[in-house]
Amino acid sequence: GVKTGQKGAATLKTEARRMAQTANLRYQLFRLNEKAQEKFAEIGGQIYDTAAKNQKGVRVNERVRKLVLEAKQIEGQIKKLKSEIDHLSKGQDK
Repeated sequence: GVKTGQKGAATLKTEARRMAQTANLRYQLFRLNEKAQEKFAEIGGQIYDTAAKNQKGVRVNERVRKLVLEAKQIEGQIKKLKSEIDHLSKGQDK
């Protein structure tokens, strides 16, 4: 009886830790998605301004290149977090 109770408590503790980690990762994912949306909006604004000034064609300036790079880095972080969440959701410890 006592050993079974201790084993059950340990399982609950492990599950609670896993759930807390998953919740934390989901929050980080939410924040990264927000950041990505901000970058995409800024990229759009930069391209619009560039296009409005240069009717013959859009030349991508250095600021736009930097924003695209930052957005790609955020996308990489999002992919990594989603992978960690999937890993935790399947009940596997690192």
